[in-house]
Amino acid sequence: MDARDEAPGDAGEHDDVGHGGHGDVHEHPAPAADRALDGVDHVVAVASAKGGVGKTTVSVALARALAADGLDVGLFDADVYGPNVPELLDVEGPVRATDDGAAAPVERAGIETMSVGLLADGGPVAWRGSMAHEALSELLFDTAWGHTVDTADEAAARDVEVDDDEVGRLDVLVLDVPPGTGDIPLTITQSVPVDGTVLVSTPAATALSDTARFRELLDENGVPTLGVVSNMDGFTCPTCGDSHDLFDGDVDAGDTLECPVLASLPFDADLRDRLAVDPAADGDDAVPDAAREVAAAVRERIGLDGDDPVPSAAVDVRGMPERPRREHVRAEAADTDPGGRLSVLDSTPPDPLLDVVAAGFGCPPDALDPRVRRHDDGRWSLTVERPVDGAPTDAERAAADAESGGPEVTGR
Repeated sequence: MDARDEAPGDAGEHDDVGHGGHGDVHEHPAPAADRALDGVDHVVAVASAKGGVGKTTVSVALARALAADGLDVGLFDADVYGPNVPELLDVEGPVRATDDGAAAPVERAGIETMSVGLLADGGPVAWRGSMAHEALSELLFDTAWGHTVDTADEAAARDVEVDDDEVGRLDVLVLDVPPGTGDIPLTITQSVPVDGTVLVSTPAATALSDTARFRELLDENGVPTLGVVSNMDGFTCPTCGDSHDLFDGDVDAGDTLECPVLASLPFDADLRDRLAVDPAADGDDAVPDAAREVAAAVRERIGLDGDDPVPSAAVDVRGMPERPRREHVRAEAADTDPGGRLSVLDSTPPDPLLDVVAAGFGCPPDALDPRVRRHDDGRWSLTVERPVDGAPTDAERAAADAESGGPEVTGR
């Protein structure tokens, strides 16, 4: 994806600081916020530790693809100092009021949008510190999500009267969070009921190191990480067709951040143009495949396609200390028959337990096809099928050793 949507971020490059993940957490924090957003069913944040990695492009791509799938979608541009969403969606102010006096989002391509850029009319925003995050929080919670007001042109196109208010609910609201760990990202993570966050990073080692620290911030505030979009992950020369690494070719974003890679997207200088809304075109057909890939992963993980019941035999590790929970999951995996399924129930995304499951199955993690779901009651489940042709599990190896008199010793 293109990175031209953002100015340089406020997160520095510190090569000497390691990364964190769920595997290092011993207690599960409480959810970040209890305050609900009126008219919104699910909230997904798109965030990055650094600017210039294509976060706003991913936010718009996600919103457009979800809307093209038939969902009612909103997009809140929380980037006070670099509000680029209005430009990408080709929307402008002024913001109009509903009959109740609330701010009505502007709708384009099936997406309800609100941004400081719609209020500032293209001018600079000179807000500081508490003024910025208080104003942003007020705008987010006072926006009448699911309630739009037609402009004269839109009303004529839709054959309705001007000011004919439409009231409904959003299936999902996408938050485009500014980069770094300043006041505004902290406000979002601490006061907004976020169902999960999509991290955006390039494969550069320094960018991933900063993103790992941002991941720790999310963990500390009880905000689930859905996964990472590895953006600008290579470039295909339009002349010769050869692929080239733009950053560190041997760096794996999923391994570094200890979370799934939702999509690995090559550098695409034309993506912004293809995301632009053409009123004369079919909105569904105009959504790029890269955007649909990200949306499909998000829909799967937060259950936007409908909630599945948690299997009654699921291994419940909620509230357990880290080491006992990993040992318990490994033992249950070892006892799972080939072709059988193991389900694990947790209060946070259980992706870090996948390596434990693989160890119990006796196979590498990449041989598994896990399914992670967030359920309506806030619980998360991991369901994995044990490969039929996998290597022997711990229990099988122990039984074989017992029958043969113990493992063979080949050296001292």
